[in-house]
Amino acid sequence: MSPALPASPYYQAGHPTAHDVAVWHTCQINELMDAGQTHVWPHVPTSFPPAFSTDEHLYGVGYFTLHDYRALGDGSYVQDNGFFFATGGVGLALTAGIMAGRAAGNSARRKAAADAAQERWHEIDRGQFWVSDYGMYFLTEHGRFYSWQLGAIDAAQLLAPGTLWFTGESANGPISWILTSDWAELVFTCWCRVRHPRHQQFLAGAWVPPGWRERIIAMSVPLPARLVDSSELSAILS
Repeated sequence: MSPALPASPYYQAGHPTAHDVAVWHTCQINELMDAGQTHVWPHVPTSFPPAFSTDEHLYGVGYFTLHDYRALGDGSYVQDNGFFFATGGVGLALTAGIMAGRAAGNSARRKAAADAAQERWHEIDRGQFWVSDYGMYFLTEHGRFYSWQLGAIDAAQLLAPGTLWFTGESANGPISWILTSDWAELVFTCWCRVRHPRHQQFLAGAWVPPGWRERIIAMSVPLPARLVDSSELSAILS
């Protein structure tokens, strides 16, 4: 059984969202890449210098959350075995009450430890997010700044609209994370161009969310311009 995924807040069927706009931009950026015309797309201004290449082009900025699939504990807990005893009718009642409370506390700690030992998706970061044709940049809510080069990602898959699973090698060892962002599709398509242009989701524009084209047309928004005859988005942009 596949692990339950963190909920994505970026997709609401039938309603225009920031994610719809990001997908529109991602389609147009991919057409510009195929046509060799990315210079016409404005660079996203940043307070940091691009780190991966002298010709790096930052295309999008938004917000992100990161999830890691792991357990928060190992199942162990500290049991309260302290001794208390009082004599007399009131003392015996007090002793019984304290022992019952201690047992309940131990049971709660045991259950919490068992729950923490279960592997599940846990949020590990959130904040602001930039995407370029070479990598990703993250600024967390706590002020931590870090980056990921696309070439360091070993495998990637869109699990849902705005939701990208990827694996790779970090400074602390291998990772398997889920990125939730309006710009998840842009990360995916840029990575495919760097590492895996024959990815089944990349071919024929299968990464475009179901129903996106119909929503855009229903809103009377022009589709992104198709710039090359051999476009993998021809079925989407026609």
